[in-house]
Amino acid sequence: FSKTKYASFNDQLSAMLPHRTFLPSEYNEYYSVMEIMHIDVDAMLAIIAYCVRLKGESVAYQYILAVARNLAHQGATSFERVNEKLNELSLYQGELAAIFKALGFTSSGPNRSVFRSKPSFS
Repeated sequence: FSKTKYASFNDQLSAMLPHRTFLPSEYNEYYSVMEIMHIDVDAMLAIIAYCVRLKGESVAYQYILAVARNLAHQGATSFERVNEKLNELSLYQGELAAIFKALGFTSSGPNRSVFRSKPSFS
């Protein structure tokens, strides 16, 4: 892969994750997925930003690439299409969070008091 072709990608990726050291093999994995799946550089950067927001800065690049492949299989390879899909995912996650909260579930598991309470038929 051409270093000059992906120089901007490398710079932006390093700026997104400044405390992370990227091995050449990791860069090559990103390049390979972008080339094979025809994912635009800006689209891949949007995917990476989404995964970092979701999983934190220690997110595995394998996870990011799995998300990228999944989106590409759904036809999202441009920045615009990726943003549309990621906005849909964010919307669904918000709706699911509200449902789980209403059911008494938290990120640490179900609220046990919901299951211990006796039903009221008044």
